[in-house]
Amino acid sequence: MLNKIEYSASSIAPPQLHQKIKTMIIKDFLQIIHQPQRIFTVLVLISILSLSAGMTLGCQTSVPPTDSPSTSVPGENVENPSTSLPPSVTDAVLQAASQQSVLPISQLQITQAQQQTWPDGCLGISSPDTLCTQALVPGWRVRVEAQEKFLIYRTDDSGSVVKLEQTIPQEPTDTNLPDTTSQAVPIPQEQLPPPLGQDTVFRAIASGGITGRTYETTLLEDGQVIRVLMSPTGTTGSPQVSHISSEEVQQFQQLLEKVDFAQFNQLSYPAPMGAADYVTVTITSPAGTTSYADIAQHQLPKPLQTVIQAWNQIAKF
Repeated sequence: MLNKIEYSASSIAPPQLHQKIKTMIIKDFLQIIHQPQRIFTVLVLISILSLSAGMTLGCQTSVPPTDSPSTSVPGENVENPSTSLPPSVTDAVLQAASQQSVLPISQLQITQAQQQTWPDGCLGISSPDTLCTQALVPGWRVRVEAQEKFLIYRTDDSGSVVKLEQTIPQEPTDTNLPDTTSQAVPIPQEQLPPPLGQDTVFRAIASGGITGRTYETTLLEDGQVIRVLMSPTGTTGSPQVSHISSEEVQQFQQLLEKVDFAQFNQLSYPAPMGAADYVTVTITSPAGTTSYADIAQHQLPKPLQTVIQAWNQIAKF
């Protein structure tokens, strides 16, 4: 009978009720036993009931966890763009940005990454010395922060092809306004190209870059645009020829006069210190010759940038 009461009490009674049950059981039990046995019995009963209560409470507090919905707020932990990129793309982009910015990878950060489908094997960025496959290429457009500027790269889906789309300078402030005039240095007389032919309106000689090749592109008065690959020995490959209208030739000549191209005669705008894999472009009009590094194009004087942009529209191949 005592065991039955003890089991029932320990199974269903709350903690407050255990104390009352202990008192009642001890009181009733002591009435039916002899006086010499009371002290020993009390101790035994207290021990049994205490152990039973402890086991019961332990079971009550060890409730197995239930599957509860997450309480995290959507958007609170924004995924790092670099973690959404395949590791091979991340590594390739950071390596390219490190070379372009002349900064260690530890000082570069990928701030944006978007999946793209490019129109061709050149990822939509053609260059004179590259043949592009005409097939859609899945890949990524990645923005890298490099201290004072951002670099935007295009890649394929594995990172085996990486192309610099553009360099975005830091927004100008009172302390970092570029002094483009002070960056110009005189072109040594021995490095000046030969003067233009009588029927030539404009010429651009691009050399350097990864391949180190040299291309000469000229605009003739009749609207022919001719590009040839120059070899180190001075021989040329088969020319590429395109045409523009006589009106377009006149508009370009008027632009050269409007910006006063002669003000840039024999001035060079070199690449930043430590830069690599850039192309040096030397452009010549009847009024003079100037040269610049392609990666520093955004720092050129505005009139010169206008001429270069117009020329790039003419000399498309």
